[in-house]
Amino acid sequence: MIRVNNSIACDYGAAYGLWYWKLAGGWQQRNTVDPRQMVAVDIDKDALEEPVVCFPGCGLYYYDESSGWHPLNTICPENMIPIDFFP
Repeated sequence: MIRVNNSIACDYGAAYGLWYWKLAGGWQQRNTVDPRQMVAVDIDKDALEEPVVCFPGCGLYYYDESSGWHPLNTICPENMIPIDFFP
């Protein structure tokens, strides 16, 4: 589980996939694939964090609330550590 802005992202495993919880909308499924790793970073410099998720067999993706999933790489890193790209 990670915190993303004012919500949380939870990995519920292979049976349920990745879910988000927001106060305004409750639980929403974001993906049916079981993520290996997750971090939250402001990857597009909009002052909001996006979840960056590694999906085994699919690669590294980030999720934008307005436009959905975007690929970053076709492989999963060994470890992910969030950093501030835009100080």
